[in-house]
Amino acid sequence: MFLQLQKGLFVMILSVAFIFPLSGNASDKTVVHEKSKKDSAMVQSKKPVVPAKTILFFMNPNGHPCQMQNAILDGIKDSLAGKATIKYIKTSEESDRDAFDSYGIRGLPSLIIVDNNGKELKRFSPGIQSKEDILAALKEKVK
Repeated sequence: MFLQLQKGLFVMILSVAFIFPLSGNASDKTVVHEKSKKDSAMVQSKKPVVPAKTILFFMNPNGHPCQMQNAILDGIKDSLAGKATIKYIKTSEESDRDAFDSYGIRGLPSLIIVDNNGKELKRFSPGIQSKEDILAALKEKVK
């Protein structure tokens, strides 16, 4: 029995030696280290792109018109990359209800485009907006 334990221990040590070799070329490790430094420097140098505009989407998650507008917005998410973000403001969220009052929202779905400072740039009439109208509004110059 003792011999079997020794044999099993020897097999485990050999297995570990193959997985984690004790010897290696130090220059290989240095190259990997330098490469990782270079990669991390590249990652740090890329600043995240902050879109200049936000689309405020006032919605009732259970309403069919709002679901249709949501599908349109989902369809243009790739086109919005770097241009605008979408902020969902829902009737079902207690914390969102003050925003409905502060923006004077009375009809759903409603879309408002604001800049990074919260200044209103474009207010669409309540109802479903086409992807073309939304993208055209985002291209308009701020006066």
